[in-house]
Amino acid sequence: MFASHARARHAKRRRVLPLVFLVAACLAATFAFFPSARNASAGSYPNCPTLTSGSTGGCVTKLQQDLDRLNGANLAVDGQFGPKTRQAVIDFQRNYGLTRDGDVGEKTAQTMSDLSGHTLPFGQPSPANYPPTFDPAKAGTWARDSAQSYKSSYTRDPCTEFASRALSVGGMPQDDKWWDPADPVNRYMNPTGTSGPWVNVEKAAQYWVGRGWAREIPLDPNNPNAAVMARPGDLLFFRWGGSDKTHMAVVTGTNGAVALKSEQNGGATPPFSRDGQWNLSYSHGQRPVAEVYKGIQVTLLHWNEQPQ
Repeated sequence: MFASHARARHAKRRRVLPLVFLVAACLAATFAFFPSARNASAGSYPNCPTLTSGSTGGCVTKLQQDLDRLNGANLAVDGQFGPKTRQAVIDFQRNYGLTRDGDVGEKTAQTMSDLSGHTLPFGQPSPANYPPTFDPAKAGTWARDSAQSYKSSYTRDPCTEFASRALSVGGMPQDDKWWDPADPVNRYMNPTGTSGPWVNVEKAAQYWVGRGWAREIPLDPNNPNAAVMARPGDLLFFRWGGSDKTHMAVVTGTNGAVALKSEQNGGATPPFSRDGQWNLSYSHGQRPVAEVYKGIQVTLLHWNEQPQ
């Protein structure tokens, strides 16, 4: 009988020990898959925890490489998040209208990811404060509240009139380089009697970006979170096909990490969208814009923050 009990205990130990090893292996895999902020070693930083002073590993190495490439930081690529890396992050955040806290959270990481592998058509001069009369949030609020009720005077390209009207309400200074001062009511981007409105949308973007007031951030239309850094009053600039295929919308808010837009479109029914997801086409049954318009390019014109 004692022998049978001994055999039973031995068999039980054989069953328990593999289970213990299995649990230990699962825990080890779990901790490897979710690295701590202090030892961020897996993947590239958009998929890592927040990187901050003291972080180490592969995520920091990738961060340093991108800071060197995107912002000329000239860092030693050693995987150590020290004072020089933190200052380089702050410089990048200043250059792209982000909160200057020196940490690489979701918005900073996504901005770097958006910029990677893209050529910026307008170039990026040093950042400058946008005019003190201009309040982007006010422009965004007007666009959200007026999308349904606003009646465009221009049937050819109402989206640009709607966007420029929002900026005017927000206090953007008058300048005939982007709107016609002879049209004080609508503040249309296309000066009367000149080239097509899409050309002047390009000129308007060059005007704001060229003065350092806004930063140009290319967005992946297949990634709903690509515009996580957007704020109300920012502009979404869509290009596809030939030079006459453009659209502009105003950022009006966010739903979690997804930016929302309001816009006018004279060829759609209804001719407006209010707080729609930025990468969906309301005029095509909320289908992704990348599916509706092959080869579409989307750029966020992101207003710089005022000094902190």
